[in-house]
Amino acid sequence: MKEWIALYAAIVSTAALIWNITLWALSKKVLRLRCSIINRFDIRDDECRPNSWNAVEYQIINRGDKPIKITYLGGTFFTPYGEGKFALSPNDFPKKIEAMDSITIFREAPDVFDDHLKEIYVEDSIGRRYSLSSRKIRKIKNHVKRMDEYLEH
Repeated sequence: MKEWIALYAAIVSTAALIWNITLWALSKKVLRLRCSIINRFDIRDDECRPNSWNAVEYQIINRGDKPIKITYLGGTFFTPYGEGKFALSPNDFPKKIEAMDSITIFREAPDVFDDHLKEIYVEDSIGRRYSLSSRKIRKIKNHVKRMDEYLEH
């Protein structure tokens, strides 16, 4: 009889271990970073023209089921002199984002939003990076380039 109880206990504890490992593997922290350029327009003489001021909206979305602490929002860029880093909003962090919640930050567009821009990313408290896609970075670069050309004329 003791063998059956021991066998039953072994099966139950193994099932509990497998269940806990499965739950741990499925409960991932997932952040999503969105970035949009916002142009301010002036209306003068019944004409709507963009002025030289651009803002950037950064939206950080926690799509996971656990809160995440954000410590850094910034990026990297390349120049002929090498790679550099920039912080986009150092005074707003660290900040905790609850599960299935988001934060939005508006900042003036930095000067590095040009051909040298390589990456925009968010870093959490354990050092994981969540980057903006390269496709979205190309869109930002093209938008800034078109606005600069428009404002020069």
